[in-house]
Amino acid sequence: MKSRYAGGIIYFLVIVSTLLMRISGSVGVYDALNVDADVYFTCIVQILCFGALPIIGYFIVAKQCRCDEIKPLLVEFNIQKCSLRGFGLCLAAVVPTLLISSFISFVWQNVLALTGYLHATPDPVVQTPANLVADIFLVAVLPGIFEEITHRGLVFAAYRETGCKVVLVSGLLFALMHQNITQTGYTFFIGVIAALMVYYTGSLLPAVFLHFFNNFISVLGDYTTLSPVFAFISDARNWLFGNLLGLLVCALLMIASVVAVCLLFRVLRQDAVKQGRLPVKTYEKPWVGAIPLHRDVPFIVTVCVGVCATVFSFVWRLVL
Repeated sequence: MKSRYAGGIIYFLVIVSTLLMRISGSVGVYDALNVDADVYFTCIVQILCFGALPIIGYFIVAKQCRCDEIKPLLVEFNIQKCSLRGFGLCLAAVVPTLLISSFISFVWQNVLALTGYLHATPDPVVQTPANLVADIFLVAVLPGIFEEITHRGLVFAAYRETGCKVVLVSGLLFALMHQNITQTGYTFFIGVIAALMVYYTGSLLPAVFLHFFNNFISVLGDYTTLSPVFAFISDARNWLFGNLLGLLVCALLMIASVVAVCLLFRVLRQDAVKQGRLPVKTYEKPWVGAIPLHRDVPFIVTVCVGVCATVFSFVWRLVL
């Protein structure tokens, strides 16, 4: 089977299985099983849906289980080394990227609030060292690895022939995968940045670190009583988005961050061109004979499922 359709079908199965897991949790299946719903859901979805299914499924469907295709498969999934220079440039872009995403999240949440949307209040966290370690593993480590394997691995393997459009495809699918209207804005931005890192370096590692660090900082902000450093993260966030002066400082930081990210990615692209991995022209055309996205049935169906799930999360909160 053509890799494009194989990857699209496998990704569709990933999204459907994730959606079914969410539905199972909402109707009380996990409670009936007498298991920790968060741990059970996260481990199954991350390890099986975003880890095993994309790699094994793509290997079986697209490669017909040929053992000599395993190493090329890893390359297609961008599971390979990253140059120190490339990784360093990506690391330098992490903090500015997170500042921009925080600003996008703040703006997006306020736009939703204007519609009457009520954000779900998370359950209070029992702030113990053991819970902190568990949350870092469940919220930062697992998603950082396995969601990247799917969205910057499987998606790149399937949609690389679209040229530079694979970056937008990856970002769009990553945002819709969360099936949550609250996260849509900033996850699209994070997804595009992670995709650009992979697109320019050819390696999944920078995207894994960006994803991990973003979630890691989010976790630390919930454990303010364990360390003054964690409390500072939460206080700084509240100050930046809680008063006029903070918003002004935040806007200035965002502008500086945008400039920094653009300059860093310009250098990354120049390096990719010098190494022969990208053409000199900024826009990389789709491969000859590549299927247009609007004719890609698995892609269209997957986007529709993601949009419907995301819109449902919005409507559901409105009617509560």
